[in-house]
Amino acid sequence: MAYDQLKEEFEQNGFVVVEDAFSEEQLAALSNEVNDVIEGKVSYLPEKEIIYEPNSEPRRVRNAFRLHHYRQQFLTAAKNPQLVGPLGAILGKSLRLYGSQVFAKPARVGTVVPAHQDMPYWPFEPYEMVSAWIALDDSTIENGC
Repeated sequence: MAYDQLKEEFEQNGFVVVEDAFSEEQLAALSNEVNDVIEGKVSYLPEKEIIYEPNSEPRRVRNAFRLHHYRQQFLTAAKNPQLVGPLGAILGKSLRLYGSQVFAKPARVGTVVPAHQDMPYWPFEPYEMVSAWIALDDSTIENGC
C-alpha cells in the first residue's frame, strides 16, 4: 500500500496494518527473545523494568519496559525501515522512539486488559504519537484477542 493510502486509512480508522514489515526469520528471533523475557530467562533486564503477572506461580513477566536500552535486537526492530517508513508517512514528520515494551497477554491466562486508548497514558501534547504493535503470535477470537 502506498504511503499516502496508509495515512488516509490511519486517519479514517485510527489504525493500519503493515503487512510483511518483518521476515519470518526476524519474527522468529524476536519471538524467541520475547519468550525468554516473559519466562524470566534473561539477565540483561533490571527488575525496575519488569511488572509480573499478579499471583502467577512460577512468576511470569506481564510487562517489560525499555527493552531497546538493554538489547540491540529490540532497537534494530524499532529502526526497521519497513516499519519506520509507514509510521513516518502517517505522522508526516521525523520519528523519535519513545519506548519499547513487551506486554504479555497469553490466552485465557492472567489479568484482563479492557479495550482502551493509549494516549491518556502518555504524557504528550500535542498528540503526535503513534504506537506499533508487532504481533508475534496470531491473534484470534479463539485465543482471546
